[in-house]
Amino acid sequence: MYFRTKENAKGKVRYEVIEKYKDPLTGKWRTAVVSFTNTKNTPRARRQAERELKAKVDDLLDQFECCYDNKNFWSTQAKLV
Repeated sequence: MYFRTKENAKGKVRYEVIEKYKDPLTGKWRTAVVSFTNTKNTPRARRQAERELKAKVDDLLDQFECCYDNKNFWSTQAKLV
């Protein structure tokens, strides 16, 4: 997990928290980003963004939780019969 500061064309600053995770279905590395636009980059705002990012990654990984049966293999998002 790391933090990044971005500035838009109007000069407003946006802070981003980035986490990389491995997609269990494809095995590829994916990136999840949560941004916050407080006037100050305070520790409280950073911790809140970290918690939101962790919840986001957990939700993404739970979406692609795979189920295995003797004859059928499917994901919980798109079941193949």
